[in-house]
Amino acid sequence: EVVELTVTESGEYVLNIVSRLPMGSSCSSFNGYDVSRRFASTIEVTVTYLGVTEIMPCTEDLPIVDTAISLGSDFSSGETYKIIVNGETTKEFEAK
Repeated sequence: EVVELTVTESGEYVLNIVSRLPMGSSCSSFNGYDVSRRFASTIEVTVTYLGVTEIMPCTEDLPIVDTAISLGSDFSSGETYKIIVNGETTKEFEAK
């Protein structure tokens, strides 16, 4: 739902991802994330969830998962970087 990038006072870049579990809290759960930098100026983040594979009653609530992902501080000043979350370009930033 929301992707934000912050820079800490120490110069570390942190990606904050706010998402909702897709099928209610009794039928799905957050499964983690993976960060890949296959290309120097592109950061790919994959956020995954575990869900059921059969029909079952689920709760109506859609809990929010707030994930903070450290991207580190290894960025070249003045360089533009693209962040892709689950296949969609969500942010671009210029390193300080």
